[in-house]
Amino acid sequence: MPVLEEKVVIAAPARSVFDRLADVERSPDWAPNLTEVRRTSKARTGRGLRLALVAREAGRESKGTGRCLEWEPPRRLVLEFSFDIGATTTTAFELTQNGSKTELKARADYSLPKKGFGGMAISLLAGTMARRGLRKSLENLKSQLEADASVSA
Repeated sequence: MPVLEEKVVIAAPARSVFDRLADVERSPDWAPNLTEVRRTSKARTGRGLRLALVAREAGRESKGTGRCLEWEPPRRLVLEFSFDIGATTTTAFELTQNGSKTELKARADYSLPKKGFGGMAISLLAGTMARRGLRKSLENLKSQLEADASVSA
């Protein structure tokens, strides 16, 4: 299973970063490939949380479901997603407070549908796009949280 890892340092407390990550319905605000995320469970937060989502990658829309696997505010959040195209991903967010800043590490373990020899080229391209998307998502999250912090100051 391929793995992507990225990290970013955000000038905001870990609790603020965790709260934004945990506000899953706002994910499309910072994750450019997500167009819609909504809760489908009675649970608003935590391990019972279930989601329906729509993603767009390379011009193609894909519907999926998600669920929270781990919930340890404000240190760790793990979400699992499955999409109708056969792709799955488990993303772990690890937060470490360092003074007034937070280091956010994201690790995404993902699988893609296998489609013969051509699937290898598609997997390589998809991996590059997924890495770019993860990096951009973290940069967007950082920009938004730091802008919020400067307005509050």
